[in-house]
Amino acid sequence: CSLKMLIEKCVLENHKPSLECFLQM
Repeated sequence: CSLKMLIEKCVLENHKPSLECFLQM
């Protein structure tokens, strides 16, 4: 998977801003 896809999945599942998801990785 690409990083972008993982971030989008995180946003959809956890309802967090994409930046917050990105920082968690």
